[in-house]
Amino acid sequence: MSSTNGWSEYKKLVVLELSRNGKKLNDIESRLNKIERNLSDIRARIYVASSIAAIIFSGIVTLSLRFLVQ
Repeated sequence: MSSTNGWSEYKKLVVLELSRNGKKLNDIESRLNKIERNLSDIRARIYVASSIAAIIFSGIVTLSLRFLVQ
């Protein structure tokens, strides 16, 4: 009976499609994890660079004020 209505063939196609979609989802999750790691690295570099810039800027301002006061 299942061979007459084509259900077994359709079931095989559905299972194959679900498997293919599962693999695609795993690939997307892997790529997303890589993007998140890269974003974390970029954020860390920005924080370090902005901290260094703030230290340099505050040093310049401090030295400028000391020079102007004298």
